[in-house]
Parts: sequence; structure tokens; C-alpha cells
Amino acid sequence: DQPFFLLVHIFEPHTPYEPPAEFAARYPSPYDGEVAAADEIVGDLLDELRNLGVYERAMILFLSDHGEGLGEHGEDEHGLFLYRSTLQVPLIMKLPESHRAGEAVSDPVQLIDVYPTLIAALGLPLDDGLQGTSLMSRSRPEPMDQPIYAETAFPRLHFGWSELTALIAGRHHFIEAPQPELYDLLEDPDEVVNLIDSHEALAAELRVALGAFDSDLAAPAATDDKTRERLAALGYVGTAVTSDDDVLPDPKAKIGTLAEIKDAYRLYASGDYEAAAQAYQRIVVEDPKIEDAWEYLALSQIALGRPEEAAATYQAALAQLPNSESLSLRAAMLFERLGRLDDAFVYANIAIPHNPPAAHLLLAQIAFKKGDLESAEVEAREAMSSGRQQAGPWLVLADISIARGEPYEAIDLLTQALDEGVTDHSIYAKLAITYIWVGQFDQAGEVLDGFGDTDDLGLLLAYGRLALSREQWGEARGWFERALVVDPVNPMIKLNLGFVAVAEGRLTDAQKMLEDGLRGNPRSFEGWDTLGMVFARQGDAYGAIAAWERAHEINPEIIGVVYNLGLGYAQVGQLEQAIAHFEEYVARAEPGPQRDQALALIERLKLRVSQGG
Repeated sequence: DQPFFLLVHIFEPHTPYEPPAEFAARYPSPYDGEVAAADEIVGDLLDELRNLGVYERAMILFLSDHGEGLGEHGEDEHGLFLYRSTLQVPLIMKLPESHRAGEAVSDPVQLIDVYPTLIAALGLPLDDGLQGTSLMSRSRPEPMDQPIYAETAFPRLHFGWSELTALIAGRHHFIEAPQPELYDLLEDPDEVVNLIDSHEALAAELRVALGAFDSDLAAPAATDDKTRERLAALGYVGTAVTSDDDVLPDPKAKIGTLAEIKDAYRLYASGDYEAAAQAYQRIVVEDPKIEDAWEYLALSQIALGRPEEAAATYQAALAQLPNSESLSLRAAMLFERLGRLDDAFVYANIAIPHNPPAAHLLLAQIAFKKGDLESAEVEAREAMSSGRQQAGPWLVLADISIARGEPYEAIDLLTQALDEGVTDHSIYAKLAITYIWVGQFDQAGEVLDGFGDTDDLGLLLAYGRLALSREQWGEARGWFERALVVDPVNPMIKLNLGFVAVAEGRLTDAQKMLEDGLRGNPRSFEGWDTLGMVFARQGDAYGAIAAWERAHEINPEIIGVVYNLGLGYAQVGQLEQAIAHFEEYVARAEPGPQRDQALALIERLKLRVSQGG
């Protein structure tokens, strides 16, 4: 009963063509089935407007944003070319009370004519500087005076091929490309006969007119992985990095490569990573400027368990595309995971303009792993302030507090994160683990309450650590085994299963799990310290010494391992080294029975040395 505006957007027909079952059965072409399904939706809408009694007084506009190639000129979908098959779209308008019903505008119009048409139909004044012309006008400009402009940046932004611009003036269609094209749409509506050589003067005139349009490109903003996967599933595959100085190939010459790219992505999406890697390898050899091809090659190699090969792929990619901030971020993330922190630092800094929150978070993690807590805190707070709410900076700040010996400050930080709405599961898991670390098991249990059915890796590990701390070995093993199903190669899970095996006295199993875990996480103090105990219990004193030396190198602040090294060196007869470790322990330890024992051992060992062994 009052004026309203309704926008109805129907995404179909669009790849992947999957019409509802009734239309799929009726139409051999899935595309036609989707068109028919969309038609039914529009019909239902018009029927409802009639039922509401507003159809007659409504102004209704029906249009589309683009067509679909369906194989014409080798293009299955849209975006790559500027032929009529994808440029020409329906435009139908119903005025209130069906005013001017049945009229048609015979000359070509364009989508920028829609707005002035609506304004004129509503009786509102038109802005003098407005582009486009109202279809309501009885006198429209000559086609040559108002040509139709079209552009596509898709080839350049996605594949590193040349962008295209086009102008339709009257019956002629000019396409500016490395190999320019000119078609007569009346004589050749399928645009098969290129007249560029026989109509040079007309082509030159249209090229000059085309130059008046602004076709400057701006790089697209960063996109998260989930959005990129959804776009790829819809056919929008590929990202490229080019500069204005590059000589780019004509998309017409690359239509076969586009099919290869889509086939490669289908292999990747289906989980056939070996075949995907081979397909992407062929693509980057042929087209080394396609950013996404390099990235999916590396992702395929990572999925196949070959991270070092993926690292080499990223380095080869960045040699070809040194300005790729997206690839730099991916490379930095992988190098950080592999412990190649200097490489990770370089590439993370390159990636800052592309994705500041992610790049600064990565720099914080790198600094933390290097032991530079001051820089880690600066970068974590920069990540926190430069973008959307994310759990990562809070987790790094909590780790920094723990490393500084301030676990209760970490608890306060993580609690603050939850209060501020950062409710990622990783915050709950880290908070529970921190409570466990300070011996507040009941508080840890309260944090984890309600997550028992989770398949989140961090929460499963937290549940396992809580059971481990309560000496509930079987329950702990159950949680860690559930975690191993989620991530079969995760080194932290294997280390924790090693700790359980030690507690249960299964030393052979413990050694295997700890060694497997340390291969993936060689900076785990707890892993090396526990492996040293396993070797010691098995009577392998040299193995124990080697493990404890690694633990001491990682965290020299923990003096218990210094005492153990004293015992190990004494056992193998290296008395001077044993005395030195016991003396270091005595100098740093609080008074107590173990310190007294170390003092007694020093006296006994010195006596043995004075007696010649």
C-alpha cells in the first residue's frame, strides 16, 4: 500500500549447470534446464505480484549482466572474450498499467541506459552529466554518437593475458586486442569474418573513439581461501601478476590453455593431487605468469606430503613473479612451517601490502620461534590492529607471556579475547592448555565443557593433555588417537602419544612416536627431554645424552635437563662434562634434596678424577 523497491537476483543459469531434477529430465542441455528453472521463478514472482494486486501499477525491469559462450569462439562460459555471444542480453520493461506495451527500441542499447530510463519513467529530472540515454525518449541519439563500450580484465587479472576492450557503433563491432578484430553484426551476426584488414579506416576511427573511455585497471583485493574455492567452483579460476610493461598474449591464442587450467582445477578439487600436480606443472611451463597455477601446483605437492618440493615451486614461482604478494604470503607460511625462518621473514614482509593482518601475524610467529619476544609482540599487536578480529594474534601474545614466565597473564589475555567475541576454538584450546600448565585442572575442564563431540584438533589435544595431567593414561590415549584421525601426520599428536606410551611403560612404542613427532617438530623441548628419559630407561646412555643436549639447546632455562646430563655423562665415564653440568645445576637450583645430591655427586666425581678415573 506504499511505494517499494524489490531486487530479485537469480544466479542461474551459471556453471556448474545443475538444474532441478524436473528440468534436467525435460531438457537435454543442462544450460537450457537452468534457463527454464529461472523462467519458472520469474513466473512465480509475477503471479505473486498479481495476487497482491500490485502487478498493474508496478514498473518491472528484466535484464541480465552477461551471456554465456556455450562453445562459440571456443569460450564455454564468459569473461574471456567480448563477442556478441556474451555481450548481448535481454532487456524487457513493463510500465505501470502496461503503458506503451508492445513497443521496441530497434537500435542497440546498453546497460548504462537502464538508470536514466528508470529516472525518466518516474518523472524525475535527469542529471546533465549522466551517462546513458533513457529508452523513454522518442528521439535517441544516432548509434555512432553513442557507441556501446565493453571491457574485460578477466584475461589479464586471472591468466596474465591481454585485457580486451570493445566498441559497438551501429552495425560494426571493434575489439581492441593484440590481434584486433572488426565485425559487421548485420552481415555476420556470429562474428566469424574479421574485417580488420579490409576496413582499416573504419577500424582506426573506432580505435580513436575507444581511446576516450577510461579502462585503467586496479588490482583486486585479497580474498580468503574459502571464497576463492567457491569462485573456482563457479569457473573463476586463475590469478596472474603482470606489469604495465609486459607484452601480453592475445586470449584468442590461449583458449586451449584455459581448458587445461579448468581441467587441472577439477583434478585438484576431486582430490587427485598427483594428476593435478602434473597438469599444473605443464601449465606453468607454458604460462609462467599464471599465479594460481603455481599456487595450486604447490598446494598439490603439499597435499601429497612433499612440502620441500612445494617450497621449491614457490621459489620458482617468485622468480617469475617477484611482485606477487599472494604467492609471497603462501611461501612465507610454508617456510615458517618448515623451520626456514629467514626465508619466511623475507617473503612475509613482501606480503604485507596484500594481506596486512596475515603477514604481520606470520612475522609475529617467526619472531617468536626465533626467541625475539619483543618483535613478536610488536608484530602480533600490529596484526591485531590492522584487520578483522582473528584468534592468531591473541594466541601469539599468550605464548609470549608463557615464554616470559607469566602464564596467568596469558590466561587473562585469552579470557579477554573470549570477552571481546573472538570465540575461535583455538582460543578455548589454548586457555585450557594454559590452565593445565599451571595445575588448575578444574578450570581447564570448565573451559572444555561442552566440546566433547568436537573434531577440532586443538580441542582434542587439550582434552588429551588434561587427561594426561590427571594420569588418566587410557583416556588421554583415546583423545590423542581421535586427533590422529583428524590429522594423521601432525607431529604434536605423535609427541603426545609418545608421552602416554612412556607413562604406560611401552618404551619401544614411545621411542617410535617421539622420534616421528620430533621429525615434524624438532624444536619441542618436551619431546627431546622425554626421549632422553626413554633412552636412559632402555640403557642407551649416549642416546639419552644426545636427546638431552638437544633439549638443553632449545631451552637452556630449564635446569632439570642439566641435572640429567650430569647423570648421563657420569654413566659413560665422561667425568669432567658430568662435573660441569652438576656445578651448573647447583649454581642455579633452589636449596633442596636434589641440589644436595648434586653436591655429593660433584665431590665423588672429583675424587674419581683425582684418582685417575
